[in-house]
Amino acid sequence: MHPYFTRLGISAEIQSFFQESCRVDARGNLLFSYGDGTETYGLAFHRVPASGGIWLAGNSDYNLIRQVFVCRSAMDAIAFLSLNYKAFPDFDQLFFVATGLRPCRAQLDWIVANFPHRNIGLLFGNDLLDKITDLKVAAGLHSLFLSVTLAGDTVNVRFLYRDYSFTADKFSLNQFEKQSGQRFRRRTFKPRRAVSWANQLFQKLAKK
Repeated sequence: MHPYFTRLGISAEIQSFFQESCRVDARGNLLFSYGDGTETYGLAFHRVPASGGIWLAGNSDYNLIRQVFVCRSAMDAIAFLSLNYKAFPDFDQLFFVATGLRPCRAQLDWIVANFPHRNIGLLFGNDLLDKITDLKVAAGLHSLFLSVTLAGDTVNVRFLYRDYSFTADKFSLNQFEKQSGQRFRRRTFKPRRAVSWANQLFQKLAKK
């Protein structure tokens, strides 16, 4: 049991699930390795790397995995499971992959190669960058790639030699699928009251 996790209200069962995927430095900060970068969570700060590697958590026997979640940070994964644990009675079937700040093709190729034909959910947050990331990751998991540009309040997407435009406040993976007719079959899980899953957990602590 780590005091930072306990202070956030994370149960012993969930701490046990993630214990092999984190370590603690001399100051007591939580460290999550991405191979070529490290996410750090301390008492008053949280740093997420821009990494080409990935952070992994879950059953090492990939044949048992039924549900994979892709997120930006380890703390988002931990917060999501802590806030939604009742929906997942068997933790042995769950696996989490954090990409860091900028998901890349190599990360998505690794997920596809190791978890074919699995349910893959996206845990990115609620701001515009996260919604763009939803689209890029959902497409990338099908080895389909696109470009996104912003012009004022307009989101422009170039996909399969066609152009699509959305107002920023209406843009989402779902809206893109409706306009383009493309179905990526990737569910997004969004926090209801915060910009990210980690922030929703931090807000819960602040109210205590």
